[in-house]
Amino acid sequence: MTDSEFARKLNEMRAAGQPGRRITAMTHLFGFLFDREIENSGSNAARIAREAGISGAEAAICDGRNLADWVTVKPEVRRRWGPGG
Repeated sequence: MTDSEFARKLNEMRAAGQPGRRITAMTHLFGFLFDREIENSGSNAARIAREAGISGAEAAICDGRNLADWVTVKPEVRRRWGPGG
């Protein structure tokens, strides 16, 4: 994926998380789901957040990526939001 594709998906997920704290939860979920794709693309959280126009989101994306190996996302959530979803 390109930075703009990541940014589009991040914005879509954050919009679904409104209102309140769910926006941050959706940003973490983005990090969980797209950790390997971000790594393989050579991108990073700061570039994706900047492309998405979201100030400060890079920390939540990084937190999600750091926890990705320890979090099991429900299959229905992975199908809805994950790569190819």
